[in-house]
Amino acid sequence: MSTSGTTGKTKEKKEKSGNNGTAADNLTRSDIQILSSRGYSLAQVVGEGSYAKVYQCRKSEGSNSLYLACKVIDSQKAPVNFVKKFLTREIDILTRIQHPHIIHLFSMLHKGSRYFIFMRLAEKGDLLEFILKKNHIGEGRARTWSTQLGLALEYLHTMGIVHRDIKTENILITAAYNAKLSDFGFARNIYENGMEVLCQTHCGSMPYTAPEVLRGKKYDARKSDMWSLGVVTYVMLNKRLPFNGSGNQEAMIQRQLEKKVHFENKDTSPQYRVVVMALLEPDVVKRFNATAFLNSTWVRMDERLTVRSKHEKEAFSRALGHREKILGSQSTPNTAPTSPSVSTSTSAPKRESGGGSSSTTDPLAVIRQEQPSSYSSVLRDIGAVQEQDFNLTMRGLSKKKEAVTSKTATRHAK
Repeated sequence: MSTSGTTGKTKEKKEKSGNNGTAADNLTRSDIQILSSRGYSLAQVVGEGSYAKVYQCRKSEGSNSLYLACKVIDSQKAPVNFVKKFLTREIDILTRIQHPHIIHLFSMLHKGSRYFIFMRLAEKGDLLEFILKKNHIGEGRARTWSTQLGLALEYLHTMGIVHRDIKTENILITAAYNAKLSDFGFARNIYENGMEVLCQTHCGSMPYTAPEVLRGKKYDARKSDMWSLGVVTYVMLNKRLPFNGSGNQEAMIQRQLEKKVHFENKDTSPQYRVVVMALLEPDVVKRFNATAFLNSTWVRMDERLTVRSKHEKEAFSRALGHREKILGSQSTPNTAPTSPSVSTSTSAPKRESGGGSSSTTDPLAVIRQEQPSSYSSVLRDIGAVQEQDFNLTMRGLSKKKEAVTSKTATRHAK
């Protein structure tokens, strides 16, 4: 099962957990001991890259246990440019965001060259695995998941954060069948000195990348994120990519500009096809932003999706407050009070004691204190859509029961 997609520029390998080893095979004894003293027990590796591994993890508190995913990034194995640029950004952004449709960050620790990022465990794996395992995903489910991702992007873009690597592998599915956006290795802030800035780094996987990014132009990454959402929405119901350049970037761009999209699934609604093409619009000005997508006819076909949950409203309200604060001042997001420092000096170092002669003086720094989420529990991770669906079903059954009772009473009266 995948739990985090990619880390920076490194793709996670989707291998069977038994082939990737365990924490005991990859971490030092002192690492394991100091994590254990905090209640963390790392099990098998479920994802692996050149300088990062993802483990299944159990967090124990007395007789209670919480199952998490732990991404371990070894900065010594990573290029200097990645550590200074991408890793610093990822850590800063992860500690500032909180949304019901973004994978929840439980805590983050730093020891020596290693960062331990503890996140919510996605029990159903990533979206790509889900699509490959299932013969069919209904349009209703695709609509719900695309809307959840649209809400996550609306929140991020309002915060001045762009993801830049949206793809099926970076979308995780929970036990309650909710979609969570993950892997912020390419994410960055677009608010600088009280202004919005364009991006110029070519990020992401080519089949999910917008034409303006492939052409090497400066680009509005909010709109390129929406293009990627369009590719994901297409893949959900067609089980293939909309554009296939066979590794030829120029051929890929040409197909994108010509809008040559073939809908393999003939059972999809006209509204679905319209919204996909609005997201896969090569003209950036005409392409849907997150708000336009959420107000599209396709999303509004299910009225339940137009009603935001309490957590969705609170998250968006926080994002609006953040944007007003940043764009109304001359400070950058990186200097805002809400951005915790990545430096290990921000918390009192905890010295660990290794066994025997293998002890080390590397301190353990807490970058993010443990923060349980009200929507991270499997039992409560059923959003407004699922709850309303259940309530509608129960009301329908109740009406049927009333109708049967009424008919029975009528027959008895006769």
